[in-house]
Amino acid sequence: MEYELRETRQFQKWLKKVDRQVRLTVVVRLARVEKGNLGDHRSVGGSVSKLIHLDTGLVVETYSRITSEAMTAQSRSLMEMSTPVTQIWEGVLFLPIVGIVDSKRAQEIMNATLTKISQTQSRAYQRGRRCRYRRGQLPDKGDKSHPADGV
Repeated sequence: MEYELRETRQFQKWLKKVDRQVRLTVVVRLARVEKGNLGDHRSVGGSVSKLIHLDTGLVVETYSRITSEAMTAQSRSLMEMSTPVTQIWEGVLFLPIVGIVDSKRAQEIMNATLTKISQTQSRAYQRGRRCRYRRGQLPDKGDKSHPADGV
């Protein structure tokens, strides 16, 4: 008894991707099946199953790596947003601190602050000082209550 086997595009793509030895084994076994020799077809099924599981493992590993990289990038962005050092006047920086400051966040605050000081060449950095001016209203340069005066 002979069998007719039809190859699909998906099978051809898969066959091109597999190792040379696996490809040779599959082709030889399929040739035997066409001639009616179904002999040890189970071992081919096991090999194909192992390859499918290997491919699945690679997909899961790749997905896990990409997800981990995305989470790391998001965490880094969140940490940068949680330490916004803002220049409010020439030479004056402002850092609002809300929430718990653990050692990692303290390190980020220090790095962000020192970076901003070096970028802006600021002279003063004051923590927790309230500004008595309303939004959009800037003090006169001669005003003694200006935070940069006398520093």
